[in-house]
Amino acid sequence: MNDPRRELRRAQKQRAQKQRAQKQLKALSRADRKFVGSHAYDLRKSTITENGDLFGIIYVDSHKPIPEIIPRLAEDVCSILISALDQVSGHLLLGANPEFNYPTCFPIYETACLFENSHLKRAGGLPQDQENIFESVQPYNRGNNYLSVLRELARADNQRPKPIVSTTSIINQIKLRGMISPSGNFKFIVDPAQADALETGAELLRIPLEEMVGEIEVHRNFKYWQVFGKSPGIAEGLPVVSTLGSISNEVEWVLDQFRPFLKD
Repeated sequence: MNDPRRELRRAQKQRAQKQRAQKQLKALSRADRKFVGSHAYDLRKSTITENGDLFGIIYVDSHKPIPEIIPRLAEDVCSILISALDQVSGHLLLGANPEFNYPTCFPIYETACLFENSHLKRAGGLPQDQENIFESVQPYNRGNNYLSVLRELARADNQRPKPIVSTTSIINQIKLRGMISPSGNFKFIVDPAQADALETGAELLRIPLEEMVGEIEVHRNFKYWQVFGKSPGIAEGLPVVSTLGSISNEVEWVLDQFRPFLKD
């Protein structure tokens, strides 16, 4: 027989987790906006000669470090969300089979083959309707990899890197004051879309000046934003705030699918 008090406590705990995740996401968004508005990156322009060719460049001359609160809040959000998923899987797996001796972390697989060979399938005992829900929420069925990104970010956080860097789309912020190319060969040499993290000395723009007339200027409201770095690779280049917001929405949707089964 279901215990209404236990069901109420579980529902209250889930609501508290959701509220905490949303609170940390809002705090992260505020911290991100504050840093972006602090004009943390100082750019300079210069010219260089390379192999006899003259280039105009824009590079990072100096910068402030990303505030520690940004990766800390991102870590908190990941921890809350992965914990919410793990609690659901633990409740269902142990409820179906008290002798279950595999990890009760929420199963996340990128392919149907991996899911079919998972401990969830091997252990057995899980009602078919619940197993079907676990499979239906996998990334390969959902058409997005938000759960996979969350899993890898949570693992990275446990290893204590701080995989957040700043980047920019500087191509949209350049003023080419009076610059012309009689031969029509005007082009950017450095592709801003592939630019490295904004670090001191990083070259953001290079254009040939052999036939150019005019000046290169950066818009005074230079824009940049925080993205996940190279570890973990699955998240590299993804905007921190919007990605975690999308992950949070995906986790909430997944939890909704299991709510009918979260009864004693």
